[in-house]
Amino acid sequence: MTKEASVKEISLEQMREIYHSELVTDFPENEVKPFSSMEKLWRKGMYRGYALWQDEKLRAYWFLLYYEKYNVYLLDYLAVVKGNRGKGYGSHALNFLATHCGQSILLIEAENPQKAANKEERDMRERRLDFYRKNGARLTGVCTQVYDAPYVIFLAGESESGKCDDEWVMKVYENLYLETILSENGHSAEEAGLLIEKGENYGTNGIDCR
Repeated sequence: MTKEASVKEISLEQMREIYHSELVTDFPENEVKPFSSMEKLWRKGMYRGYALWQDEKLRAYWFLLYYEKYNVYLLDYLAVVKGNRGKGYGSHALNFLATHCGQSILLIEAENPQKAANKEERDMRERRLDFYRKNGARLTGVCTQVYDAPYVIFLAGESESGKCDDEWVMKVYENLYLETILSENGHSAEEAGLLIEKGENYGTNGIDCR
């Protein structure tokens, strides 16, 4: 009998195990930060990991960074384990996040389709954007790049009367990176290649990321 899927917060050692067994192959190399930087943030109470289990098997996992200054979460990583994709586990994860984040805003980085190397990669990135839209996230007009990884930014957790404008998103994203991830890595914005712009002004080709 198939058991109902359950979500549990995981320990630092479980995060480390998932990082080495799953995450490093689930994401492009330029998107995988050193585990040591995650551990530093975890020890400061700013970083958490969650796993979705069913029938005692890992089905999906996600890592979150909490930035108290603006009461926002950054969805640092979310992946469904190979062999389990297309079965609703990703939507289950986002539904959990919608409840877990409460009154906080959730920032989501999604790879920019306009920066894909080929049609196959672009189509895959477009499917990810559709996944976030389908699950209630809103695509902003903000495009970013950090460590050579280009993203478009989604938001979740906004109230109907309190939409966040793009200028707010840009300010929060910049401060979040400068004061947490880059700071822990000992990198400046220039060293990380941090770029944050409106879609219509992004890059040399004038790409509109919407």
